Amino acid sequence: MTIDNIFRRIEKEKIRFIDLWFSDILGSVKNETIPVRNLKKA
Repeated sequence: MTIDNIFRRIEKEKIRFIDLWFSDILGSVKNETIPVRNLKKA
């Protein structure tokens, strides 16, 4: 999936927020939610 495909899908499905889940170096799960309008800056 390309970046263009991702942005088209976001627009098509009217997605407003992206929820990112990851683990830190010790294995603790972390998450960050960003608004779609800030996605290109991220």
